[in-house]
Amino acid sequence: MIHSLFLMAKLSEDQLQKISQWVQEGASLSVIQGKLASEFGISMTFLDVRLLVDDLNLILQEKEEPKKENDQNSSIEENT
Repeated sequence: MIHSLFLMAKLSEDQLQKISQWVQEGASLSVIQGKLASEFGISMTFLDVRLLVDDLNLILQEKEEPKKENDQNSSIEENT
């Protein structure tokens, strides 16, 4: 945990705000990891990105899983 706090201290306020924006836009941890590298030249492990997001008290948006065709058919059958 100390490691992620150290990483957070190395990031500028603008960079921290950008990370928050990415999370609000629904970016996954791997997308955030890639953007940190491409936009800021900061290489972080997946775990470090996860800990950073957690330390910033940000909540990742869960993607809705697409419904399977069987689920849709079963709900139609239940209504008939």
